[in-house]
Amino acid sequence: MSPRHRRLVAAAVLAAAALAGCSASHTARTADHKVGGAGATAGAYLHAWLDLPADVRTMCELQTPAMRPDYSTDGGSLAGCVADYTADFTGQDTHRPALTLTVTDEQPVPATATEPAGTGVLATGQRTAEQPFRYALRLVQAGGSWLVAQVAEVDPDRYGHTGDPVAAVLEAS
Repeated sequence: MSPRHRRLVAAAVLAAAALAGCSASHTARTADHKVGGAGATAGAYLHAWLDLPADVRTMCELQTPAMRPDYSTDGGSLAGCVADYTADFTGQDTHRPALTLTVTDEQPVPATATEPAGTGVLATGQRTAEQPFRYALRLVQAGGSWLVAQVAEVDPDRYGHTGDPVAAVLEAS
């Protein structure tokens, strides 16, 4: 298992265990927060991941093949991704408070040594009676659709004071 695969699987399992819930609402801000198609895809991806039970097929369909956990073994096939995530998400706690998710701050993000140039967004989520959490996502267009190429948790200690940490978080991850 490659280091990237281990990191993605660990992040998915930890986030699912810590953040998943059985119902959700999604708010995509527009106008002054500049969220379009990339933001809508980011919201759909996060709900597929964090709602319970996780919708692993939708998660996989919204990821680039390179982001899928099976990339190193079969090139990121949809079937391999679904099988990997299905095994990872078995036994999820489905009794979590509802998830409120807001996607904002859509912006161009430059390529890094390991990730392509794309569009970054900031997703802020919170469950009833729990602390809010934030993720930065990198999305790219492929075949006329937006796909998630990178997801990075926004460290509240390091970026808590920053209203728009998208580019910095995606570059550092």
